Amino acid sequence: MNKLYYTQSTNLAAYLVMNGFQIVTVYKENGKVTMYFDKTDALHDCVRKYNTEIELKQFISAFKKVKETIRF
Repeated sequence: MNKLYYTQSTNLAAYLVMNGFQIVTVYKENGKVTMYFDKTDALHDCVRKYNTEIELKQFISAFKKVKETIRF
Protein backbone atom coordinates (compact mmCIF):
# COMPACT_ATOMS: atom_id res chain seq x y z
CA MET A 1 0.00 0.00 0.00
CA ASN A 2 1.34 3.42 -0.97
CA LYS A 3 1.65 6.11 1.62
CA LEU A 4 -0.16 9.29 0.71
CA TYR A 5 0.62 12.96 1.11
CA TYR A 6 -2.37 15.25 1.49
CA THR A 7 -3.08 18.94 1.28
CA GLN A 8 -6.09 21.22 1.45
CA SER A 9 -4.20 23.98 -0.37
CA THR A 10 -5.44 24.33 -3.94
CA ASN A 11 -2.35 26.44 -4.66
CA LEU A 12 0.02 23.68 -3.56
CA ALA A 13 -2.03 21.01 -5.33
CA ALA A 14 -1.94 23.01 -8.58
CA TYR A 15 1.83 23.48 -8.20
CA LEU A 16 2.32 19.75 -7.69
CA VAL A 17 0.14 18.92 -10.72
CA MET A 18 2.06 21.50 -12.78
CA ASN A 19 5.25 19.65 -11.80
CA GLY A 20 3.96 16.27 -12.99
CA PHE A 21 2.40 14.79 -9.85
CA GLN A 22 -1.07 13.30 -10.14
CA ILE A 23 -3.87 13.67 -7.64
CA VAL A 24 -4.63 10.13 -6.47
CA THR A 25 -7.95 10.90 -4.81
CA VAL A 26 -10.03 13.79 -3.56
CA TYR A 27 -12.02 13.80 -0.33
CA LYS A 28 -14.75 16.37 0.32
CA GLU A 29 -16.32 16.93 3.73
CA ASN A 30 -18.05 19.91 5.33
CA GLY A 31 -17.04 22.27 2.55
CA LYS A 32 -13.36 21.28 2.77
CA VAL A 33 -11.50 19.51 0.00
CA THR A 34 -8.46 17.35 0.68
CA MET A 35 -6.31 16.20 -2.23
CA TYR A 36 -4.05 13.16 -1.94
CA PHE A 37 -0.82 12.43 -3.80
CA ASP A 38 1.56 9.47 -3.70
CA LYS A 39 4.16 10.29 -1.05
CA THR A 40 7.63 10.21 -2.63
CA ASP A 41 10.96 11.89 -2.06
CA ALA A 42 10.45 13.80 -5.32
CA LEU A 43 7.09 15.09 -4.10
CA HIS A 44 8.63 16.26 -0.81
CA ASP A 45 11.40 18.03 -2.74
CA CYS A 46 8.74 19.78 -4.82
CA VAL A 47 6.80 20.83 -1.70
CA ARG A 48 10.01 22.25 -0.20
CA LYS A 49 10.64 24.18 -3.42
CA TYR A 50 7.05 25.50 -3.35
CA ASN A 51 7.55 26.69 0.23
CA THR A 52 10.75 28.58 -0.58
CA GLU A 53 9.90 30.29 -3.89
CA ILE A 54 9.47 33.96 -2.99
CA GLU A 55 8.01 35.07 -6.34
CA LEU A 56 5.43 32.29 -6.21
CA LYS A 57 4.36 33.32 -2.70
CA GLN A 58 4.11 36.95 -3.82
CA PHE A 59 1.98 35.94 -6.80
CA ILE A 60 -0.37 33.85 -4.64
CA SER A 61 -0.72 36.72 -2.16
CA ALA A 62 -1.48 39.22 -4.93
CA PHE A 63 -3.95 36.81 -6.54
CA LYS A 64 -5.83 36.43 -3.25
CA LYS A 65 -5.98 40.22 -2.86
CA VAL A 66 -7.43 40.59 -6.34
CA LYS A 67 -10.03 37.89 -5.62
CA GLU A 68 -11.00 39.63 -2.36
CA THR A 69 -11.29 42.96 -4.17
CA ILE A 70 -13.75 41.62 -6.74
CA ARG A 71 -15.83 39.74 -4.12
CA PHE A 72 -18.09 42.43 -2.72
